[in-house]
Amino acid sequence: MDYSTEGATLQVSTKNSITSGTVYSHIVKSLRTDSCRDIPALEMVIQNWCDKILTIGLDNRKLVLQKLKKLSPDFQNVLTAYVEPSKKEPWKIKELAIRWIQGDLNNFRDSKTVGAKSYACDATSLEMLQNLVLMLKIIGFNGMVILLDEAESIPCISKFSKIRNAYDNLGRLINCNFETTNLYFIYATTPLFFKEVEIDRFSDIKDENIINLQPLPKSSLQQLAIHIRDLHIQSYDWTNISRLIRQNLLNYVDMFLRTSKDGTLARNFVKAIVTSLDICQENPKLALVGTLKSIKL
Repeated sequence: MDYSTEGATLQVSTKNSITSGTVYSHIVKSLRTDSCRDIPALEMVIQNWCDKILTIGLDNRKLVLQKLKKLSPDFQNVLTAYVEPSKKEPWKIKELAIRWIQGDLNNFRDSKTVGAKSYACDATSLEMLQNLVLMLKIIGFNGMVILLDEAESIPCISKFSKIRNAYDNLGRLINCNFETTNLYFIYATTPLFFKEVEIDRFSDIKDENIINLQPLPKSSLQQLAIHIRDLHIQSYDWTNISRLIRQNLLNYVDMFLRTSKDGTLARNFVKAIVTSLDICQENPKLALVGTLKSIKL
């Protein structure tokens, strides 16, 4: 069979993802592909694959399903149940199969309905993630990229036990990445994270795997300002939009560069212009550049 070779990408915030089981569930529900960007892609990906193998004849179908033997018995049984559901309430079997893969089933009774002896929890989450990546590879994808955002929020968790748990789970994910092919993790965070984190928990992270974002040139800040303006206009009910013409944005960048203490770091500029746009949106007569006076740069 000739499958699509597009990549599966997802973005996950770690802010509320404390347990391994929760992280896994977030990962699966955040799955996106090139052809499915706006809604969770898992069910569409599996259904498209299912539709293909149902049209290739029984003998070829058996050959395709044999590839599933690379998966754990539970994953293999659940996918097979989705492709060839029982005649009794097949829609229910398909729904339960998707929920099992998503980590939504949390009891043995429902899991048994789709042929699984376990379900997504802290003890099984990493094995399930590895099987999820392998499943995507079998279905025809190159692999999966996971973007983990806001890792720096972990030190802000109030209870120390939860902080330790969250760091442990991040460490397990990193180890899973080293043990699993076709899986690539990108952690987005700030320097604060590296100051707060206990280094021995992340001893496997090598310096060459850390990319420090450098200050942006003026031209890049100008482009960034335009993109952020366009997103802000789409998201909020703007009046007097003429304040946000290109020249006013260029003037804003010039003023920011003259007054900012931290130069052209992207995160500082993004915080400033979003704050300025918020202020302007709430005050229809206020000029964009004028907002910089009330922002701590």
